[in-house]
Amino acid sequence: MGQEELVYYPKRQPLWLGAIGSGLVLGTSVAIMLTVDQVQYGVFRLPALIFGFIGSIAGILLVLLSTGRLVRTEALLTVHDGGLKFFLSQFAHGEIPWSQVKSYRLVKRGPRKFILIALREPQKFLNATSGLRRRRLRTNMRLFNTPFALPAHLFEDSAEDVIHAIRDRRPA
Repeated sequence: MGQEELVYYPKRQPLWLGAIGSGLVLGTSVAIMLTVDQVQYGVFRLPALIFGFIGSIAGILLVLLSTGRLVRTEALLTVHDGGLKFFLSQFAHGEIPWSQVKSYRLVKRGPRKFILIALREPQKFLNATSGLRRRRLRTNMRLFNTPFALPAHLFEDSAEDVIHAIRDRRPA
């Protein structure tokens, strides 16, 4: 009891790449909308305008979300005496008490690695959420059989070091 918190912050490079990619989506969509009058065939003008408009809206939202995460200084994962606390986004955050942690492990799915935190009663956490957050947790449940999957590429430290640090703090 009384151990110092372990705090892990997100790597900045993936966040910058997300912000730049979002800006490119926005820029391309605006360019399409501004040059729609140069489309040679009239039947393609309306679809191009619709595509540009929807892309602009999506680009604005993506830019806002990615730059919001970039300027935010919240920790990605905090390990403390009471359990684990994580913050990926407004729709993916939470706190897990040690009594609910069943296990944690590193898995590879496609080209990416994820730190999975298995729970004793995952349905309890799903029932306690609603809206987009619940949808995100259900997707994780379907893909990983646990609602909490943390992308390993976002951590400044290696995922193996994070798992070992959690294991040293509280063996599962």
